[in-house]
Amino acid sequence: MSSITRSSEISESESNLSSSVPNKMDRAASFHGCIAGFLSSIQIEPLCLLFAMGDSILIMVVQTYYIDRICLITKGYDPFVCQNLTHYPVEEKDVEKDVSELSMYQTLIQSGFPLIMALFLVGPLTDKYGYKPLMLYSLCGYILYIVTIISCYFIPMLPPTYLLLASIPIALSGGVVTLNISIYGYMASQTNIENRSYRLAIITATWDIGTVFGYVFGSAIFQRGGFLAIFLFIFVFYTLSALYALICVKEMKPEELLGSSSTSGRATRSPVSSWVACIFGPIKEILQITFKSRPGHKRKSILLIAAATSLTFMAFSSKMNQYLFVRNKFGWDADKYSQFAAINTCLSGLGGLILISLFMKLLQFRDVNILLINGISNLSAYSIFASAQNEWQMFLGSGVQMFGTTTTSIFKSMLSKCAHKDEYGKVLSFVICTELSLPFISGPMYNFIYVQTVASLPGTIFWVAAGFTAIVISLCGVLHILSTNTEEYTFVIDDDESIR
Repeated sequence: MSSITRSSEISESESNLSSSVPNKMDRAASFHGCIAGFLSSIQIEPLCLLFAMGDSILIMVVQTYYIDRICLITKGYDPFVCQNLTHYPVEEKDVEKDVSELSMYQTLIQSGFPLIMALFLVGPLTDKYGYKPLMLYSLCGYILYIVTIISCYFIPMLPPTYLLLASIPIALSGGVVTLNISIYGYMASQTNIENRSYRLAIITATWDIGTVFGYVFGSAIFQRGGFLAIFLFIFVFYTLSALYALICVKEMKPEELLGSSSTSGRATRSPVSSWVACIFGPIKEILQITFKSRPGHKRKSILLIAAATSLTFMAFSSKMNQYLFVRNKFGWDADKYSQFAAINTCLSGLGGLILISLFMKLLQFRDVNILLINGISNLSAYSIFASAQNEWQMFLGSGVQMFGTTTTSIFKSMLSKCAHKDEYGKVLSFVICTELSLPFISGPMYNFIYVQTVASLPGTIFWVAAGFTAIVISLCGVLHILSTNTEEYTFVIDDDESIR
């Protein structure tokens, strides 16, 4: 009897052992499958990382270069004074006024032609040829920009106004317009409704990581190698991002991007022969698609998103003068500002991670709820920056603003859910056109306000930004009401048909 029991126990243990082996193999296969799936889903993020590493420190370095050139060449101050300009308040304010004006002209140059491109070319071309060609086109513009800056560096007594020539390649390539449309449009075409906000937020987080690395390494290189070394650093990462786009980004076929119904519709369209129609046809098409009737309140939502995105951009434009503000207010140099910017970006990345993992994924917060958190965070931060009297208050403002960095990604995700995928390029073009028309207002406005208040209340620019953010919060509240109090309305739209 005992032998029978023993044999049954042995056979049972053998069966358990044999069954555990497949279970372990299944778990291993499942784990490797998850890793493979994660790696295969990485598409555009490395490009954002590489580009952000070069681009993050660009504004501060170029403004520092403007300060150096204007101080030595335009104003003719002593080199010792220019090297220690933060210790000479009168000369600092005098130089900053010219730097602010030069930065304004740079913004206008880099925004004018891209606005025309967004109106006439970007949306229709992305819908027809995909997003990769425009990605490469815009990245080449940035490479030529930094090459031009490096060329100007080797002409020591070149007047600072000639540095504006470097902005022409960015303007002609569409700059941030084509890059934004191509990156966000590409990701929207590659993701489904359920994870689109999540993936776009991941892009923002990747951008933040690249920004931190850019500030940390860029600041160290600038301190040790000067302007030429940091310009070469930026050139290397711009080039790497372009090479990644060329080699690794999958080309989207027009039929994959538009769908069969859209493709057939385009095939039957009669050719446009009139030059007037060639010029104004894209604008008409963009406006027709943007303002056309949609189920529920989707048309209202698109227009509200366009307004809120533009005002968010208006508020964010105040940071173009942030470096000059902290130089004047607290005597910071480029290294100290780089440390602040790196900490600010780390906090922003942490805040974005919390919003993505906790609020969006775990607690299932809707997009509009996340936007309200973003708005309150930004409003509080701008108010702290405006009233800052000590350095620690700038860091406090960065901590408060850590939950305000995903605004643009969430807006673009919501926009993609209000339009069919074959219309998204044109709708996004409309939204970005409204953004690009604003530098003609925000650039001169903020520079005028800063120049007029730099001696008395330099934080005024942040009070203006806080006002714009308050309006954005109100618009998000309207979006929230539309999405909760109307039964026929939902932000979700299927890839093939609208859902009422």
